[in-house]
Amino acid sequence: MPTWSNFTGAQAALYDPSSTTNADYGIGTWIDGGLSADKIVLSLPFYGYAWTLVNPANNSIGAPATGPAITEEGDMSFKEIKDYISRYGATVMYNATYMVNYCSIGTSWIGFDDVEVVKMEVSYAKKRNLLGYFVWQVPYDDNWVLSQASAAQEDNKNGQKSASISNHFDDNCSCYSSTWNSDILLLH
Repeated sequence: MPTWSNFTGAQAALYDPSSTTNADYGIGTWIDGGLSADKIVLSLPFYGYAWTLVNPANNSIGAPATGPAITEEGDMSFKEIKDYISRYGATVMYNATYMVNYCSIGTSWIGFDDVEVVKMEVSYAKKRNLLGYFVWQVPYDDNWVLSQASAAQEDNKNGQKSASISNHFDDNCSCYSSTWNSDILLLH
């Protein structure tokens, strides 16, 4: 469970105007500090976190929470999240400020990225001229829908390569970039 578990939050917000805990701020800081954008790789999480809301009527990002929900630690794969939404009829909301999704039903609240958010994140990586992106927890995908969405968003006409970095991490991570070398910064 995230350390900020007393409030709901996006596990990997692309933007957050009220905080420096977001991908855009981190990437901008590294670039402003002199790191070349083509050395940075953006993380795409195929998981989310679930919180127990204090008040079901207060269910936006930043709502007071008492800790994890649904699972012991609150972590859920994208597949589990989709199944949960389907099974319980949770209401899915998109937050354009943070560029993330969340859903809630009763006192359960889950923050996650879906197909459209993943496409926007890959587009962001391309616009910022980053080396590429990597996926954390590939097995957490739901029948490859997130993997296919990220690959489809990528411009494969430019000699797109993919490389597994399982030797450096584990079998749950894949990287995609237009050029590949070992001097990269993984932002997750």
